[in-house]
Amino acid sequence: LLEAFGNAKTNRNDNSSRFGKYMDINFDFRGNPIGGHISTYLLEKARVISQQSGERNFHIFYQILSDSALSSACGVSGGAKDLEYLKRGDCSAVSGLDDKKQLSETKNAMQAVGFRAEEQTALFELVIACLLLGQLDFTAVEKGLGSQLTEDANSNQVAKLLGTTVSELGKALTSRTIAGKKETVTARQTTAQALFARDALAKSLYESLFTWLVSRINASVAATLEPGSKGTVIGVLDIYGFEIFQTNSFEQLCINFCNEKLQQLVIELVLKREQDEYAREGIPWVKIDYFNNEAICSLIEDPINGIIAMLDEECLRPGRQDDKNVLVHLNKKLSSHN
Repeated sequence: LLEAFGNAKTNRNDNSSRFGKYMDINFDFRGNPIGGHISTYLLEKARVISQQSGERNFHIFYQILSDSALSSACGVSGGAKDLEYLKRGDCSAVSGLDDKKQLSETKNAMQAVGFRAEEQTALFELVIACLLLGQLDFTAVEKGLGSQLTEDANSNQVAKLLGTTVSELGKALTSRTIAGKKETVTARQTTAQALFARDALAKSLYESLFTWLVSRINASVAATLEPGSKGTVIGVLDIYGFEIFQTNSFEQLCINFCNEKLQQLVIELVLKREQDEYAREGIPWVKIDYFNNEAICSLIEDPINGIIAMLDEECLRPGRQDDKNVLVHLNKKLSSHN
């Protein structure tokens, strides 16, 4: 179930996990698994709206489209190559991967976890709502200073799936509210800003859907221990590795930073401490040289002059901010970092 909603075809792996997870597996006194709990981290939600060439979106999108009756019931017309959020990777099919068969297995997994029929339907409808958001278009108004949502079959279907109206959906995407100390101002958004808001909504909606799915699974597999019994727990950490793409988002920075911190932890606990202990005890040992990535971690996490701290500072700065200004500020502050 988590593979369907959290895995995707990448250029390295046809079934790559695009989220990190920590799993507690509970065992009884006989050593038999009796339940568990999953905590997830850093879902690659940017994949919902864009993929690298040769890669796909999350499996569940293609699984739903493989069932024409299900996709039509959700208001989808056309295939993956016709949908904006699926055609950017230019890879709709994978050799050896049967999306229709996988959909059947996903439905069986939902039933095994305890999903009711209406829950399955609601889940699939939200997935399609994310997908159809990519079909929304906007026209410029007020000499390009504002924008208006184009009302068509796609916008009507998205509004229906989200339980709102086209008017309210358009208002949410084409305007923004700025709250001051004493007053609240509503500002119009340009077409570029409205498209950005559309994509942000799709990513946020899918992330919320995935978070709910994990909580639903946890409720189903929670361990039931006998009174007074603590049981045994084994923890398993699984997170995808360091990656650099042609286009990298802020969340990719967070993913790579997480990997750097894990590397730092391994260096500290396994290499540095163990070798120091061998040296104290006079045990013959061939020293293992390793790269200390402390400088990289401090570059990102320093509370004053770190990248994340400076990004927070830029967000609070009055006036319009863009990537170029942020880059100038980062170069100025970090040029002497070593």
